[in-house]
Amino acid sequence: MIHFKRFSIILLLFTCYIFVSAFSYSNAVSEDLSNSVFRLHIVANSDSDEDQSLKLKVRDNVLAYMKEISSNISSKEAIISLMNEHLNDFEAIARETILDERL
Repeated sequence: MIHFKRFSIILLLFTCYIFVSAFSYSNAVSEDLSNSVFRLHIVANSDSDEDQSLKLKVRDNVLAYMKEISSNISSKEAIISLMNEHLNDFEAIARETILDERL
């Protein structure tokens, strides 16, 4: 009986250790990832299928342009700077995509 209690306590402590370690690791990875990732948000006018489809087309065209101009960029700060320099281009691509789809 004493061995079972010891085994149970050791198993419980080991399980707690695994959960704490996994939680710490996931927090570290998430923080590291958020510091190195640039996120782009394209927002639709509504949740309608038409607006959502248009949003995806705008996103695809903007991302294609982003890939062209950012192929040699390796840091988050550099990509943010580059994107700020090309904001007018992104807006023009979005407008052109919307106009093409509305016609």
